[in-house]
Amino acid sequence: MLVEQYQPKDAQALHESSKYLLGDTVEKMLKTELDEHLDYEYGQAPLLLDTRNDRTKKTVNSSYKNIGLNISRDSKVSF
Repeated sequence: MLVEQYQPKDAQALHESSKYLLGDTVEKMLKTELDEHLDYEYGQAPLLLDTRNDRTKKTVNSSYKNIGLNISRDSKVSF
């Protein structure tokens, strides 16, 4: 999947493209945790007053250097 999506030409390009895969994975994990925190999935009607409220850009340092993430947040800022 990684090779098909990013089509790396060499080992360095493969390493660089895996950074994006890691970022996508972390974003999906955090989205799932927010679903659990809010007790409803994205796209459903909220059950409580605390709802999704936009996204925040964050940078995470890793062995792949810096990875830019878009982190979902909730309206009460409790997540």
